[in-house]
Amino acid sequence: MYKTNVFIDARPILSEKMSGIGHVTLKTLEALNKNQRFLQFYNPILLGYKNKRYIFDTYNLTNFEYKSLPMPQKGLRVLERLNIDFIVELIYGKGIYLFPNFQNWKLFRSKSITYFHDIAFLLYPETVEPLNLIHLQKNYLKWAKRTDVLVTVSESLKVEILNEKSISSLVEKIEVLINGVDTELTPTNKQATEEVARKYNIEAKFKSFILYVGNIEPRKNIAQLIHAYRSLSIGIKKEFPLVIVGGGGWKSDEVLGLISESIDAGDMIYHPDSYVNDEDLYTLIAGAKVVVQPSLHEGFGVTPLLAASIGITNVVSDIPSLREVTHFTQSSTFYFDPYSEKSLKNKLEESLEYAPKDMVLLRNEIQQARDHFDWNLTASKLVSIMEELAI
Repeated sequence: MYKTNVFIDARPILSEKMSGIGHVTLKTLEALNKNQRFLQFYNPILLGYKNKRYIFDTYNLTNFEYKSLPMPQKGLRVLERLNIDFIVELIYGKGIYLFPNFQNWKLFRSKSITYFHDIAFLLYPETVEPLNLIHLQKNYLKWAKRTDVLVTVSESLKVEILNEKSISSLVEKIEVLINGVDTELTPTNKQATEEVARKYNIEAKFKSFILYVGNIEPRKNIAQLIHAYRSLSIGIKKEFPLVIVGGGGWKSDEVLGLISESIDAGDMIYHPDSYVNDEDLYTLIAGAKVVVQPSLHEGFGVTPLLAASIGITNVVSDIPSLREVTHFTQSSTFYFDPYSEKSLKNKLEESLEYAPKDMVLLRNEIQQARDHFDWNLTASKLVSIMEELAI
């Protein structure tokens, strides 16, 4: 039987310290790897750097082929930054090309699907690293226009795109493929949480902790979180330290300095200086009293969804995307104004005192979230999109 080649830009998953986009890409591919309809009609081929093949080999993508890109990472990046098109079809041929991280390549005979994970570069340009901002603002419209399908990861992001005059005319090519819940994430016990905490030099002598997960960059609004945490009572801070898990991004020096200053002042704030792998991260999420997401803007909101899927209390910015991912678990979610330190402080205090009164309701909410945010459903919809693109 003839199968259509599906070429996937694998670069987002070829890092030992994967970003959120890399994580989303990998989960999508893992779901496709089990999708019988996809495997029956399509031949999936990952395109990645030759020297990154060893990372691919660690994944359980048994039905995927790996082909090396024709030049090293630096060479391809130079071409992309200079806006010199990489004519990929001359090397790999005709098929469907999947681009999971904004940027795509020029095609002539093939079809393409391109993911946009947020449009912070349009809505909050001051929060985006300058070189990346220039690159995104200069090219996003070209990428959006030349792809056949433009994927957004939430309904709220689709609305934001449609409100932007520059790309609102592309409404007919926009499809929403929501992210899913990781089935590996399950409730944990205090002993397992304490073992992981000690591994990252987090003192285990606490009742529980407040957890933030994400990059350290302006859009994430972490300085506001630290200020709000420091304004809590000494008693609360002794019982519930603040654990910040995430690597330094653009303009992270201010936040890192604030963390050091807070620690010197005696505040219970921990920031692991080593990469936290997924397994340990899941244990920390499952062991937290509260997961907090203070972002000014998000395209989706993976961490709050993970927390909600096992009944962990969320404290999140009152923004559309985070409302969307916590829609099914509103009884255990506290929303605050991301521009107000007082609002965040108050919701932290309320959440730390919260205990679910109706466990049946909570279990039903958790199940609804898990049923709705399902990687297998997302993969099936992606396959349907590919079928409509028939080449």
